[in-house]
Amino acid sequence: DFCPKKELLHNVSLVCSDWRTATQSPELWPRLDSEIWQNEPRKSPLKSMKRFLTFLSRPQFSRLEVLEPTGNFYRTLNRQNFDKIAKYCPLIEELHLHGCLAVYDDEIVRLPDLFPKLKKIKVCLGSVYSDDLVRFVQIMGARLIELRVFTPGGGSNVCTDDTLASISNACANLEVFEYNYFGSWSPNFNQLTPHGIVTFIESCPKLHDIK
Repeated sequence: DFCPKKELLHNVSLVCSDWRTATQSPELWPRLDSEIWQNEPRKSPLKSMKRFLTFLSRPQFSRLEVLEPTGNFYRTLNRQNFDKIAKYCPLIEELHLHGCLAVYDDEIVRLPDLFPKLKKIKVCLGSVYSDDLVRFVQIMGARLIELRVFTPGGGSNVCTDDTLASISNACANLEVFEYNYFGSWSPNFNQLTPHGIVTFIESCPKLHDIK
């Protein structure tokens, strides 16, 4: 904990073979998220999805629990990408997909089967359709305890009262819910009513954090 993960990844492993071996311990790598990607140069070799997946196949990431696979590169994720991530990191409990440029087709509905321990997710309705999000939460059911949804300003793909109702009906153990937008404001964003929000809160008995 006293050494930033980025230092472990890029510098500490270069000191000597013993230090390199130490940095490859899975115990040091429960998560690979924004701490790694922060200030990563835009021309980083990891910008290539192929190279990133090769990087992810390293033994130290075999027990990864938290993954943000896009960083500041705004990647597009397809079926093959998700299949390889699930192969290399089968213990993932939390996925941060809000930085994805796009999630092809309806791949999000495959995630509950691909990642049996998944229970927390961040998604962007700019890359995932709201209907697919509803299907995802219905499949996840009581497994899902944290859902964070982001909507790009100006978009028409948003959460509605019906979306919230579907989430509350499916996710009895939901503890954390966040719905936010970024970019320019759009009238389309404001499709939630006070009644819909109150009903959602009342229907989620374990909900303790809502934004």
